[in-house]
Amino acid sequence: MAYVQTRNQIISRAYRICGALPKGQTISNEQIANGADALNAIMEELYNEDVKFWKLNEYQKTFTAASEVTGSDASIYTCILSHTATAETTPVTGANYTTYWEKKGETGGTHTVGDAYVSIGDFLLSDLNDEAIDIIYAFYRSDYDDNPVYPIDMQQWSNITDKNETGDPIYIWIDRDKTPGAGRVHLWPQPDNTTDVLHCFTMTKGSSLDTASAIPDFPKHWINYLTHRLAADVGKEEQIDIAQIGYLLNRATAMKRAARRGDGNKSATYFAEAMY
Repeated sequence: MAYVQTRNQIISRAYRICGALPKGQTISNEQIANGADALNAIMEELYNEDVKFWKLNEYQKTFTAASEVTGSDASIYTCILSHTATAETTPVTGANYTTYWEKKGETGGTHTVGDAYVSIGDFLLSDLNDEAIDIIYAFYRSDYDDNPVYPIDMQQWSNITDKNETGDPIYIWIDRDKTPGAGRVHLWPQPDNTTDVLHCFTMTKGSSLDTASAIPDFPKHWINYLTHRLAADVGKEEQIDIAQIGYLLNRATAMKRAARRGDGNKSATYFAEAMY
């Protein structure tokens, strides 16, 4: 069985390393509280440095047929971008309706401002997982065949002329949001079969260590860095000798470099077809 440490074990070890917790002495509630605040602050600092305390999980996305409505011209319109209807998005009369609707379809319905309409070609990351922040790679299963779907960036997405083309998706773009789960996923071409399935491997942010028994769910090669960096931070509060603080910071820096290398060794290289 793999060795795991809880949040409080990490904090206790940090206090022992810096010399603020003598051997055999029980850590105080105040020290636990201070250590928990410092530990989560260090983790947020690393997130801001784009250190990915990630978890990788596979999720499947099934599709629902796009909404269809009847316009004021008696033509049928199919939703091509999910949205909540406003006067601006109303087919035919809305100033920006062509962003959301295309004249095609078979069974129209009444368009109502305030109603939610869905496209088959986009969805929220939260449809996969509430904490998802990115899709690392994906494949599209159609008639028992699996075909890769390549992640692209905003510029590449912008270069696609007809974003409403239908077929088996080959590209995926995420309009990211700082809030986990709030990013919107776009597929091109838009799927044309509701029985097909998109398989996504998502990256989710590691959980904050908010409880005594919480176990880190991010890569274990970061634990030593966090422990020694925490030892330096709480050591300052405990007025530990400045030379010891410097030693701990130097140790933490070396461990941080090693952890970053560990992240690099676990990364994969993906190849996408050229876009013209």
